[in-house]
Amino acid sequence: MVNAISISDVDTNEYVNITKYGDEYFVLDSIDWDTAAITMSTYELPKQIGASVVGVAIGTRKPKITGYVVGLRSGDTIGSKTWKEYFEAQQEIIEQNKVTLNRLLNPLRTLRIVAGEYYLEGRVSTLPKYSTSEEENNEVMCKFTVEFTCFNPMFRKLNANTILFTEREDKFRFPWVIKKTGNIFGVIIRNSLMTVTNSGDIETGAIIEMIAEGGEVKNPSFFDAETNEMIKIEYTLQSGDRLIINTNTGSESVTVMKEDSGEEVVLGYMTDDSVFVQIKRGLGTYGYSADGETAVFLKVTVTIEEQMFTIETL
Repeated sequence: MVNAISISDVDTNEYVNITKYGDEYFVLDSIDWDTAAITMSTYELPKQIGASVVGVAIGTRKPKITGYVVGLRSGDTIGSKTWKEYFEAQQEIIEQNKVTLNRLLNPLRTLRIVAGEYYLEGRVSTLPKYSTSEEENNEVMCKFTVEFTCFNPMFRKLNANTILFTEREDKFRFPWVIKKTGNIFGVIIRNSLMTVTNSGDIETGAIIEMIAEGGEVKNPSFFDAETNEMIKIEYTLQSGDRLIINTNTGSESVTVMKEDSGEEVVLGYMTDDSVFVQIKRGLGTYGYSADGETAVFLKVTVTIEEQMFTIETL
């Protein structure tokens, strides 16, 4: 059961908290998270029993939130006011917060709905609708409903899963005996292959960051060791350059961040056989390489957002 949510603008970070605890000016009544429509494409042959599935399409999700804008939070004091002054003050607070809500719930903006450690992203599909009943819209509260369309219907975790292909192992031990030469305090371990765990319900894209450290890197690539799918960039990274590959569906990009000249789009440097590699559900083995043994200068990080059809708190 969800007792608190927040709604925020992805770009501006403006937000409101809506809770059942009475500690905010926005009180949560109910949430209908909706479910994504599922369409299955099938075909049938003569004398076939049943049908054969050739494709499954997952539709959008349309959550609906119902709540109240109130003029008094738990812990607020009335002070020395007459009843008329008290109701007028509450009415003014309600109107101010309705303006805040109306400003945030803009159908032209991408919004994030956060519940616990999970979130959905979407846009307002119906503007906030306020009750016209005096029982639900008066001097102390105003009921509202708002509906969203989430074009990606999957719940995602706020804390992404980050896999480091480069590790630093501490060699310091106490007590330490200092030698004239050969004192090793730590070593850098570069794993060209790693097992990546995706605990979500579907395969997902990734943000792959490759940093050139201590030398130039020629034509870096990232690949799925089991399917041999790969993305290769025919480009030479200079020491300090950061290659960032985004393989998330709808957000695909390839850029290089250079220390001296900023961002450079290098999407056109992908080889013809490259694909935006997806991280499959469960366990998978992935790796990186570069031409001419220059991969020794690479520091690689892969970040994924696991995606779920539903979450345990609903």
